[in-house]
Amino acid sequence: MNLRFVWVLIFFLILGNRSIAQEINPQVVPVTMFYDQNWQVTVKEKASFIRVGSLDTVRLKFMGKVTDFYANGTPLLQVNYLETGKDGAFQTSYSNKKLEQRGIFLKDKPVGTWEYYYASGKPWQTVEYLENGDFKVLAFYDTTGQQLVKDGTGPWYSKMRAQIKGIDFTVNITGNWKEGKRIGQWKATQKNGKSVFEELFEAGVLKEGKLFDVFTGRPSSNYIEKENPKIGTFDFVYHAEALNPSPSFLTKERAVRYILRKEHLLPAILESITYTENVEKMPEFPGGMAALYKFIRDNFRVPADVSRRRESMDGTVVLSMTVGSEGKVANIKVERSFTPSIDQEVIRIFKIMPTWYPGIQNGRAVSVKYTIPYRVSIKY
Repeated sequence: MNLRFVWVLIFFLILGNRSIAQEINPQVVPVTMFYDQNWQVTVKEKASFIRVGSLDTVRLKFMGKVTDFYANGTPLLQVNYLETGKDGAFQTSYSNKKLEQRGIFLKDKPVGTWEYYYASGKPWQTVEYLENGDFKVLAFYDTTGQQLVKDGTGPWYSKMRAQIKGIDFTVNITGNWKEGKRIGQWKATQKNGKSVFEELFEAGVLKEGKLFDVFTGRPSSNYIEKENPKIGTFDFVYHAEALNPSPSFLTKERAVRYILRKEHLLPAILESITYTENVEKMPEFPGGMAALYKFIRDNFRVPADVSRRRESMDGTVVLSMTVGSEGKVANIKVERSFTPSIDQEVIRIFKIMPTWYPGIQNGRAVSVKYTIPYRVSIKY
């Protein structure tokens, strides 16, 4: 084969590959997002926080430098996004411009030593993030400035997130450290004081743990190290998408759809579609169907008229609802009535349900109409 022809062929192959690469290269556009105080996307006039950065509109990911500001223009956060997520120096400040925290991200995970401060500027704690995803507290100060943990030793407390059987909870953690290792009794409780779990450590090794029912607070099971509840070490780190109690991608997806519509890259009508079938993934109650029926059962209260009559009853009420693209329950209707008072009681329970995992269609969260039968059995 002629050598010149070979070089020409190679040249065109390179051009062809470059053209293909350009066609599939994500479109990155500059964006400005406005968030309310709960980090939900809102309009500029109601914004508490402002995010400026660049968004990959194909893969729905931030790319490059991202900067957050308070509504008054005070810098809040600065971080860099690579293909693997957050990467590099990370720092946040309070609205009074005092340093809140600083550390390093590597492939979207905090690594090494991080420093945290109170809004007054006084030190709060120094935390070392380990390669296995765990952490240890090196220093810890209470709000008065008294140092409780020094050189990895001393009593410690904090608010963190725990994931129990697929359900996320904010819990208060208390325990003791010795030379960077957990020792003695560690406890986690909900805001209402109900226990979530208790653990016993020896030199950083979990010896035994006890799990409590998150609704009743009563002991439910024991576990060993490999089964222990997953504690979110990420909670020390400012992470806007994680401030919502629903799955982290929901807030981000909502923001993405808002921005794509703003940039005329996504039709606004997508938000208004409600699916009833042929959905790639149906909505799911946190913890699954067993957790759903347990939630209804634990919250059910016998209506006053039924209680007065002391009448045994057995029947099924069927309700329909819409699980929105953000996992919120709405449009609750009785499809098959049992009794008026019981219908209303089940409706009341549906209204206080936690956020669901939404349905997914074409890779995006969508609204889905969902029907649930619930059998009510009252014995006297």
